Amino acid sequence: MAYSKREGALNVVVAVPVASPESVRTIKKDADVSVLETPIFFSAVGEWYEDFPQVSDEEVISALASKGPL
Repeated sequence: MAYSKREGALNVVVAVPVASPESVRTIKKDADVSVLETPIFFSAVGEWYEDFPQVSDEEVISALASKGPL
């Protein structure tokens, strides 16, 4: 988010289906708009999905590398 603003983005919109109240506070520091569900009793994001498999570091690195510059 900070990178986007440094590069001249006028707005940074963050949209996620669910997040903890603490995460929302953090996101709102750098995003102009955040759209999400914020349950009062939140312990883990995986609780909100029927299927929430782990993603390895290698999968993330590969996905980011294949997209080119931002």
